[in-house]
Amino acid sequence: LISLDLGEIQARSSIDYHGTRVSSHQRAYLLGSAREVYPGFYTGTTFGLLDYSLAGFNSNAYFADLGFSYKSQRFWRVGGAIKNAYFSGLDFGGEKEIYPKELRLGAALEKKGALLSIQLEKSLDGSNPRFALGGSYLLFKSLSFRAGMNGYPRFGMGLATRGGLFSVDFSYQVRAV
Repeated sequence: LISLDLGEIQARSSIDYHGTRVSSHQRAYLLGSAREVYPGFYTGTTFGLLDYSLAGFNSNAYFADLGFSYKSQRFWRVGGAIKNAYFSGLDFGGEKEIYPKELRLGAALEKKGALLSIQLEKSLDGSNPRFALGGSYLLFKSLSFRAGMNGYPRFGMGLATRGGLFSVDFSYQVRAV
């Protein structure tokens, strides 16, 4: 679950109008799954629902992302994803807003709990590609610390059960929303 609640804001149609109070939120509900299809090779998908309420205008959209990864028996791995492989669109009463498909490719090196990664993101709407760098450290096989740069610095940490069946993550992005 990803949630951004903007609270109540004063909506005005003119300078002299006292306005009405409206609230806004953006939420994403995600369900993902992956499966090993060949030793070291995984495929997966994430299904989601976007729930938007922007100053009294509401819309929902469904989406699906597809991905794969390969982890070698050494210390490197590669992966890729197609974000918005399916996107139903958001409709706020005008033209339907469709998020473009996005290709993401990445590689990582991992040794003794430390991981360094690089990622290329390319929206298929013709925009320029973006690069991202990141690193993490896993302590006691259950507590992770992460930092990265994807246009803005980002920091995170997570806690997982030893078998990886349950995890909780927190991340912080250094920029205005």
